[in-house]
Amino acid sequence: DENGVEEEEDSDDPNVQGQGGVPTPPDSPSPGIHGDFEFDGRIIPDIDIYAIPSYPNAPRREIYFLAVIDVLTHYGVKKQAAKAAKTVKYGSNVEGISTCEPDQYAKRFLEFIHKAIE
Repeated sequence: DENGVEEEEDSDDPNVQGQGGVPTPPDSPSPGIHGDFEFDGRIIPDIDIYAIPSYPNAPRREIYFLAVIDVLTHYGVKKQAAKAAKTVKYGSNVEGISTCEPDQYAKRFLEFIHKAIE
């Protein structure tokens, strides 16, 4: 333009989507694809299965989401060898060894979740 500032042109790059040309992941919904909708603050339990609303009398209405992410690794020869080496080095106390057998891991994981939720 007359002030020496170039105007941005629309990009033909398929990886540039979203508002203001901000790149978004390819599987992100584009604005307008599914129609415009307004969020009214209600949770639909059949759809929003992980949504936890704040208390009705909270100073600010909020919705919380809780997820447990656990990366499971095959308990094969490598893990068994790691456990054996750690047992020799640290003793047989499973509390101090991160590598453990699946049944011990399951018990430890459930105890952790129980304590975290209390």
